[in-house]
Amino acid sequence: MTHRRSGTVPALTATHLPGDEAFFGEWLAHGSTGGRDLERSRHLAASLGHDTTAGARRRAIVVGSKGKGTAVAALARALDAAGLVVGTVTSPPFRSNRERLRLGGTSMPPPAYAALAAEVAAGVDRLPAPTAGYLSPSGAYLVAGDHTLGRTADVVALEEGLGGRSDEISLFSAEV
Repeated sequence: MTHRRSGTVPALTATHLPGDEAFFGEWLAHGSTGGRDLERSRHLAASLGHDTTAGARRRAIVVGSKGKGTAVAALARALDAAGLVVGTVTSPPFRSNRERLRLGGTSMPPPAYAALAAEVAAGVDRLPAPTAGYLSPSGAYLVAGDHTLGRTADVVALEEGLGGRSDEISLFSAEV
């Protein structure tokens, strides 16, 4: 499905949240030329004071073309059954973008999502001007989700695209 970029967050979910703009802003402003810029995600992580490298956090990474969401849900359930507090970052959402970020299987509550969106917006404001591309929404959710969920989760499971060097998941290291 193709979505036209009109200056507002596309109707990808049933509920648009005011905080969504922090994650989609650069993508919307960029238009249809160029592409995602992984350095923008790396800079956002640094702007938030977040470390994506090994040893910074226990994290699992799930990538692929089919079944990632199911694999993350099964992994989270198994780790939960083992007594761990599990955070997950997945996409796409169904009802609202709060579903992308879960702790213990529960979507991020509205006040926490609004606070995280404000933190992301401030982080984006501190970034250097874009040169080659844009901060992708999925990259912003990965960085912000790992950053905020990792504060309380024992393990954070990240789901993203196909993996590899072209996708933001390449900025993270896995310990689990």
